[in-house]
Amino acid sequence: MYIFNHRFSTDAAFGAGYFHSIATTDVLKLENGEYVNAKGIGRPQIMAAVTFGAGYQIKMNKSDTLRIFLQYRARAQLSFNDDYVPILPYIQIALGVSLPIMK
Repeated sequence: MYIFNHRFSTDAAFGAGYFHSIATTDVLKLENGEYVNAKGIGRPQIMAAVTFGAGYQIKMNKSDTLRIFLQYRARAQLSFNDDYVPILPYIQIALGVSLPIMK
């Protein structure tokens, strides 16, 4: 986080992670004229992310500070479906408020 003065700041974050998706419904596959269960153990996937944001801090009292922020978040889910969508992108704009709950 870069703080311009005691109120305005910017931030950037980069990340990656692994997750495993498991179907919650039956997955059937046609084999020799009959449908068989093809649910398996799920699909391993990777998520890559980048976030850029700006914030404005408001002093609530002597010790608490409220931060209002606006963030641009871009994510890519890799190996979503190899047949037709190998990379699934997500774009989000987040407007929020953060307030520390522990001192």
